[in-house]
Amino acid sequence: EAHAGGVEVEMSFIVFRWGSARFPIHYDAHSWGYSEGSTVSSQYIRFFFERSVVPKLGWNYEVLSVFIQNGDDFSKVSPAQLFSLCRGRQVGAFYFLWPVQSQQIYGDKNPTTAGYVE
Repeated sequence: EAHAGGVEVEMSFIVFRWGSARFPIHYDAHSWGYSEGSTVSSQYIRFFFERSVVPKLGWNYEVLSVFIQNGDDFSKVSPAQLFSLCRGRQVGAFYFLWPVQSQQIYGDKNPTTAGYVE
């Protein structure tokens, strides 16, 4: 049975991304190379899907992006709501985040190491 919004697909990918939709992550081509970019950049994620997912599933999948800027953003995510948006027969997730080992300096709900997920 297809969920909200249409035709069922083989796979739904929930993609957690570092940054925000309004301000995409740019990468330093000198450090990361001109073709792929850093592991949190749109270019890298696009190449990942084109080279890894499309050869297996074709275009029979969907991507739901969740942008994460700090630990508090995770507490705002509703797993039930995300799942209700998925139209895939199967659901999986990818985490393209930028872990760091420093104290989180913004947000107040999870004063912990940035990038740490319980």
